Amino acid sequence: MTRIWDKFEYKAVVCFTGYKDRYASLRSEFERVGLTNVHPHWDFPNPYHQVLLKVVPMSRFNRNRSCFNIGLNNYRAIATAYHLGCNNCLIMEDDIRFLKEVGLLSEIVSSLPDDFDLALFDYGKPCSMTNEEWWKTFSENDIRYWCRFNNLRSTGCYAMSRRCMEAYIRVFEAPATGHIALRNPDWYFCDKYLGSNLNLYAAHPSAALQKAFSVMHCKTLDNYYDLHAQIGDKKENYLGL
Repeated sequence: MTRIWDKFEYKAVVCFTGYKDRYASLRSEFERVGLTNVHPHWDFPNPYHQVLLKVVPMSRFNRNRSCFNIGLNNYRAIATAYHLGCNNCLIMEDDIRFLKEVGLLSEIVSSLPDDFDLALFDYGKPCSMTNEEWWKTFSENDIRYWCRFNNLRSTGCYAMSRRCMEAYIRVFEAPATGHIALRNPDWYFCDKYLGSNLNLYAAHPSAALQKAFSVMHCKTLDNYYDLHAQIGDKKENYLGL
């Protein structure tokens, strides 16, 4: 199982010191699915975040939902891989849980097309997307276990090629000049921002889902689970959900 993850040069998990118990349980999950050499990127209570919130132009959603801090940590992990010269990366958040069936998980990861630029192992529906469009996205796999998409959400578990890292860093850093508003980190997971020449794939079935905890930046994951159930991703298929 370990070798299937070797295709990713840099593997990272974004964590928060206030949720350090999540990382302890996640390490067991990594061991179960053969994920090794995962670098934790820790966020922590930081007074400079409040200063940045006041001066960086950003959407109200990004400012009010702790998305800014989450975005910074995802950006830090992506940029670390990029500036270390890696050709690709796998980034996860500390609430991710994988399929119970490791054989199926192995097939999904192994079958990821070599030409991927952004690969979502977990995903959510944009608010602007209708249920019909959501269902249609996953109605037919272009490649076994993988569907092409042009607009999905979730930074739960994803992989990027080097050219996708470069494109993402460019759009995420642009608000630092003050000319455009910074959005939540998964807002940019679409061809509008990354470019129509990039190959965007989503795993189907989803290789992983996010676990609900008593304390989260969002109130509930019920709608997220319901949407996944509609396309066949039942909670009971994932460990600990």
